[in-house]
Amino acid sequence: MTQQQLYTIRIGKQGITTTIIDEIKRQLKQHNRVKVKFLLTATKDKKKIAQEIADLAVAKVIQRIGFTVVLQKLSSQ
Repeated sequence: MTQQQLYTIRIGKQGITTTIIDEIKRQLKQHNRVKVKFLLTATKDKKKIAQEIADLAVAKVIQRIGFTVVLQKLSSQ
């Protein structure tokens, strides 16, 4: 992955909402990749959170480091 600037979405206290998922989908349409950061106080397993976000946004996880995940739009086939 190149050192390009990725659009970043932050997930706060309210967690994964439909508004957040809609924004992720919109940004994936425009940019193909998006970075999602979530609160450090997340109680779920980080890997499960990343996969849940990817499933809801119809994307795949291409990188996960701590509380940050990079998603890529799935190819429409």
